[in-house]
Amino acid sequence: MHPAHFTYPITDGTAAGLHPVLGCLHTCGFCNLGVPDFRQAPLDMLTAYIDRLEQLRVRKIIISTPTFTQYRHRRELLDHIRAYAQRAAAEGDKVTTIIGSIRADELSADYLDAVTELGDFGHLFTELNLSQARGIITIAPEWAAPDLVALYGKTQKRERVNKAIDLCRASDHVNMIMLYFIVGAPGEHPADRLAIADYVRRIM
Repeated sequence: MHPAHFTYPITDGTAAGLHPVLGCLHTCGFCNLGVPDFRQAPLDMLTAYIDRLEQLRVRKIIISTPTFTQYRHRRELLDHIRAYAQRAAAEGDKVTTIIGSIRADELSADYLDAVTELGDFGHLFTELNLSQARGIITIAPEWAAPDLVALYGKTQKRERVNKAIDLCRASDHVNMIMLYFIVGAPGEHPADRLAIADYVRRIM
């Protein structure tokens, strides 16, 4: 595949991004991420791209994929970005890394260790304009109602989401957990929307 499938061909000089994976290993009933064939970018392609960003002094890196935890070389890629961030810090500059939201059932202590070592990190594009400290992990339970989870073929069982939240709580570097839910899906009842509020209150 052409490198532009995995890396942004243009940068404004302040931010640039990459797509470590295309597609998804899961096939949930409400999502089309699993429609294209699942493909992973060669690690050397991405590390060379990061090196080019360093040469251009691009200090904001966007890892644009909601399934980054499925990239088999994610630790090596994050280590490469961290090394760049350390060199920039020695020059008095800060490198910020924004990562797409991740699946709760793919969150692990190893992933948290790797991403928090980046220093200035966050999840989701909405954080690009935040002035507050980073350290935000975004997890998508999608629904609080078990019947909707089953209806749409999600593997995000309540136990898996709770385990991911507990991992974040145990981290010294995660300052905030963002959860997002789907509202208005076919088959939803008013009680299902209220269940979202009840669930959020229980985990606070």
